[in-house]
Amino acid sequence: MFRRKLIAASITSVLYPLTLTLISTVGDHSYFIEFLGFVMMYSLPVIYIYGIATSLVSDWLASLLAKKKNKLAIILTFLFHTIFGLVLLHISLIAAWLFFVIDRLLKRKQENYQTKTALLSFLLPICFFIFFLVLIMMNERGG
Repeated sequence: MFRRKLIAASITSVLYPLTLTLISTVGDHSYFIEFLGFVMMYSLPVIYIYGIATSLVSDWLASLLAKKKNKLAIILTFLFHTIFGLVLLHISLIAAWLFFVIDRLLKRKQENYQTKTALLSFLLPICFFIFFLVLIMMNERGG
């Protein structure tokens, strides 16, 4: 389960900055790239540390309360993700919901995610971040 959470965090740490930046820059895309880099830089460690920890706690609490009732466990897990996601109101709530959906989709595949796959998933946000750093540098040079 922890490996699946690592993969979910990797995917969330790419989709969340994109989502928040698209929402925040509606009507004025002049600072899109800079804002995206800023959001990614600060959200990535939070998603990996706080997001994984609270997702594990959410799953654990839901399984205790639902007592093998799968639909109830999913609803409770969503509620716990929402509660933990309210730390910074709508800003962190978007990340919590994305993490929940991605984790559920990965769980639905019912794969036994290998350690290698989980570790390779770290490349996704790293490559994404480097790509946008290059875009920022190109933008500053005027090209």
